[in-house]
Amino acid sequence: MSQQNSVNAVDRVVFFDDFPFDAGATLTLPWTVTDVSAAGAPTNDFVADQANGVFRLTLAADNELETLALTFGDHLMIDPTLNPRFKARVHLNHDGAGTQFSADQRVAIGLCSTYNATWDSVAEHAWFRIEGANNNVLIEGDDGTSDIDDIDSGLDYSDSTWHTYEVFIDADQTAWFTFDGQPAGSTAITALASTNLMQPIIAIQKDAGTEAPALTVDYVQVTWDRV
Repeated sequence: MSQQNSVNAVDRVVFFDDFPFDAGATLTLPWTVTDVSAAGAPTNDFVADQANGVFRLTLAADNELETLALTFGDHLMIDPTLNPRFKARVHLNHDGAGTQFSADQRVAIGLCSTYNATWDSVAEHAWFRIEGANNNVLIEGDDGTSDIDDIDSGLDYSDSTWHTYEVFIDADQTAWFTFDGQPAGSTAITALASTNLMQPIIAIQKDAGTEAPALTVDYVQVTWDRV
């Protein structure tokens, strides 16, 4: 099935969040933020007085391992065999690191199974990955057996700029990726044979360093065929 083909007009489950609440409001279930930090105090919150409403994940300026991961808290409900489509509009700010991350910072945006703070240990996923001192937009897929990492999409992101990330897994369980509406990568990621349920993920992580980069999320939409 080609990336351009549309899903058949069937009854679809639709999840959509525009993050419309004021700063300090409680994040609405099923969303959960996983916070991994020691001395620092990363923050996650809605942002007041922003057009459309946004939610922000910000690491702390402490030289330590830190992760903030926005997921469904391992409440897995998205069947990868039912044509799931993930779409999110996300803004990345490096906070003083220049136009690129430092070598030990990374972002993941897409779909995954049960969360693991060691991202390469997440058993099943189809996501975008941004990592290290470059502006490359990478794509990755894993079904628990086949692990396809660090495929350069040929597209670059810009610091402090809104970008739209989309992942579609078709009936053949081939994962297709688009970045700002452009096909990401010359080929799709095939052979994602897992039937394990998934969840959305938008996450930011650093191994060390005193920068406090932030991910701001405008919206997340996920749809899939109803069982």
